[in-house]
Formats: sequence, C-alpha cells, structure tokens
Amino acid sequence: MEQVACDICKSESNSVIFSIKVDESRMRYYRYSRNILSKEKMTGVFKIVKCHQCGLIFTNPRFSTTELREVYSSDRILGGNWLDFRYLFSPHLPDEMQDEPRGYLSDDHFNDWRFDLIDKYFSSKPKDIKILDVGCGDGKFVYDALNRGYDATGIDLSHDRIKKGMNFFGLDEKALACKNISDFSSDDKFDLIVLWDLIEHVQSPSSLLSSLRKVSHTHTRIFILTMSLDSITYKIFRKHWNYINPTQHLFYFSDS
Repeated sequence: MEQVACDICKSESNSVIFSIKVDESRMRYYRYSRNILSKEKMTGVFKIVKCHQCGLIFTNPRFSTTELREVYSSDRILGGNWLDFRYLFSPHLPDEMQDEPRGYLSDDHFNDWRFDLIDKYFSSKPKDIKILDVGCGDGKFVYDALNRGYDATGIDLSHDRIKKGMNFFGLDEKALACKNISDFSSDDKFDLIVLWDLIEHVQSPSSLLSSLRKVSHTHTRIFILTMSLDSITYKIFRKHWNYINPTQHLFYFSDS
C-alpha cells in the first residue's frame, strides 16, 4: 500500500470521508481479492479521502504499482464468474473464471447506446472512423464495432481477458492486444478513443489522459464512461453505494 497526493492538484492535504473494512466478513469487497496469492495485503481498513484543495475523492492509501499489476494480471481478480451467489459464501468453490460465456457477450444490442453516441458526434461513415478502446477487457465493444464497419482496436493489461476475447469472438492481434499506449508508434492515430469504465481504476487519470496525445490528432474525440458522485443513487446510499469499492476503484468523479 502507498500514500498518494491528489492526482489533479497534487495537494497532500485531505480528510477521510469513508473507512471501509475489507475482510472475509465483508464479501462484497473481499470477493475481489480472495484469490490473490498474497491476499493478506488485500485486507484491512481502506480509506477514501477528499482533497481539501480541489475536492477530488480518491482511495488513499492504495495498492502500489506492483500490487495493482497482481490485481489486474488475471481474470481471477473478478472472483469468478459465478452462476449463483453460493460462490460468495463458500471458500471451497473454484476461483477461476468459469468457461461459460456471460450473457451480455452474445447480446447484439448491448452497445447500441454507445454507437448512438458516436453517431451524434461523428458525421463520417463507420469505415472512416478509427477507434481505440483502452481497457477493452474481453473485447465485446471492439467486436461490435468491427461488425458495424468501424476500424476498431482494443488494448488491455490482462492477458487472460484478451485471450478469452480472442477465443470467444475469433479476433486476431490486430483487433485485441495486451499492450500500453506507450507501445504504439507516433504514426498510430485514432479518430475516437474510448475509456469505458476504466478511469476510476488507473493510478493516475491525468497521466493516462496525457499519454493519449501520442495516439491523437487535432480532431480526435475521447469518450469516458465512469460512475458519477452526482448520481441520485450515490446521494442516497453514500458509503454503501455499489460503486464505492476501494479495492477496485481508486478515483470517484463528479461532473465538476
């Protein structure tokens, strides 16, 4: 675990707004870490703080770079794609992701709203729009984009998820790859870069956004999807909001 300054304003002044105990008695959080070999470092009291200077809310302390690599190195961090909730309460059930494909993978309309959004901001035909999905996971969005005629590529740091996506969708290394933005050449430019449910997981959102300059041109658009602290569900549930999870979410954004 490591202490960090605010990613936006670099201030080290903050106050704790939530303290969350993560252990076997709190399965909602612990299920994300029960299958990590050194799981003892994934337990304890996690704190979510608010920056005194700019108001950013983030997990602090949080996992180090080495620990985060372990967390996201495999699908096993997801605690298994359990078919029922018995998994949460039995330490004897297997931790590996089950081979049965999840329902949304076969849903042809799952990403329709995302493509409606692209249509809203792009007048070009799909074949003329080059898309990069950063943190693509199993590649469902990339697969759907390719089927709609877009020139799409997805990258993710999880070898397991990329492999599963390739096998399930029949995609090659041009479509899905386990790599970083830094692995692209300066000639690789995209018209649209999407970060679906990613920015809350990364160590430094500001650094991630800066790195996108390498693969952007003057008119590149960036779409970011993340949970919002302005949502009515957060205002009602606060600490018990489904997205408050310090073992997975390092940052919590509002519209401002």
